[in-house]
Amino acid sequence: MELVVLGGSGAWPRAGQGCSGYLVEDDGFRLLIDPGYGVMGELLQHCEPRAIDAVLISHGHPDHCADLNPLLRARVLGEDSCGPLPVLAPEGSLDALLALDPVASVASGAELRPLVDGSTITLGPLSVQVARLRHHVTTFGFRIASTDGAVLVYTADSGDSVERLALARNAGLLIAEASYPEGVPDEDAPYLSDAAQVARLASDADVDHLLLTHLMPFADPFMALVQARAAGFDAVEVAVPGLRRTIEPRPDATWLPRRAAPRVITLTTSRPRRAASGS
Repeated sequence: MELVVLGGSGAWPRAGQGCSGYLVEDDGFRLLIDPGYGVMGELLQHCEPRAIDAVLISHGHPDHCADLNPLLRARVLGEDSCGPLPVLAPEGSLDALLALDPVASVASGAELRPLVDGSTITLGPLSVQVARLRHHVTTFGFRIASTDGAVLVYTADSGDSVERLALARNAGLLIAEASYPEGVPDEDAPYLSDAAQVARLASDADVDHLLLTHLMPFADPFMALVQARAAGFDAVEVAVPGLRRTIEPRPDATWLPRRAAPRVITLTTSRPRRAASGS
């Protein structure tokens, strides 16, 4: 299972980086997660719009779904138009976005399917476990497993909860919202996280590698890494466009020590060392 980061800025794009957006590829199947503001341009660096097989959207905030519109436009109005695209999202969360487009056929390019808390969905070779997490609006996190046992977990934007910990347990790669390097404003504290919080989540959940995402445009990514390390988790990096990572299954023998290799920070140019043995 391969991950390609398409964005990662929180709330609005920063120079050279769109908002949330992640492409998961496995056995020829391409799953797009949270196409937020500015993601479409980066997506086109990796594949054509018609090559997307399904879209998962965690919630209806535009920094997580706005670029669904140009994706649908390209698929419906382009020279090589294609059939409806399965789009899985919280019920009703995309109504306003789809209603904005004056071209009625664009909305028909999406085959909308509502997400259900606690459900498990099969998308091509991938199994997706859905869990409702704490945020300002209805929001779902995803645990995505390949047929060989590799696991990627995405927390979307969410505050601390037992549901989030359960979702993240033993993941090979955890993509976690860290809007701030340290200290979430009081009014948002139940619904968002900082780098130190998600580093503790990664430790408690015993994940192999942590990818910090959704940093606010004014936040310093280096300080986010510093805070994550200070909280005790070193196998961490920050999401940037074009970053590609392979998620591998853990050893079949579960008694093997999962942290036989030392944790390290890898910024963006080389593949990170896994914290699990058998890498």
